[in-house]
Amino acid sequence: MTEQAPSSSQVKVKRDIGRLIAHGLASKLTFDQACMRAALFNEIYLHGTIDEIVISNISTADLWVRPGYAQPQLQDAPGARKKTGRSRELDFFIIPAADRTGRSLAMEVKWTPSRHCSWGNVVFDLYRLKLIAMSEATTDCMLVLSGPRDGVTKLRDRVRAESQKRAIDRVCEPGLVLRSTGSKTGSGGHCASR
Repeated sequence: MTEQAPSSSQVKVKRDIGRLIAHGLASKLTFDQACMRAALFNEIYLHGTIDEIVISNISTADLWVRPGYAQPQLQDAPGARKKTGRSRELDFFIIPAADRTGRSLAMEVKWTPSRHCSWGNVVFDLYRLKLIAMSEATTDCMLVLSGPRDGVTKLRDRVRAESQKRAIDRVCEPGLVLRSTGSKTGSGGHCASR
């Protein structure tokens, strides 16, 4: 018996894509660490693995995956003094294909051992995701934190502590969902989704 696709052109990303990314990413990093490839780990390495997981779990006829997507809401307002350099980009933006309608998914990715993964940059990404969620009612947002468990736990604890002082709770409503996987010295995958 074969499963038939819905007759409408309404499409959506799997509800459990965050769980699939967290488990798949942690498993892949643990495997690669066992194969002595830990020196290769960085945010770009994570992008390749996440791209594989997402592409394997969506219909590419219904949804398009846009890595490094220059989201219009993140750019300077028309008439404002333009910033120089590259456009502001999301790590991933998954959108319905041209002839489809449905929910989109904006995703930012951080590798905790990176110098780029500072507290300020994580907060900046959370606010960028919140801006997108507020401006596009049909877009869900996800922050993926990955790295050695100690680094991710420390960052997660700081998010929780700072959320008492700032509006971060409103960024992460209905709650920050973090899953802990990986070894103490190895790689862990954590996904936060709205």
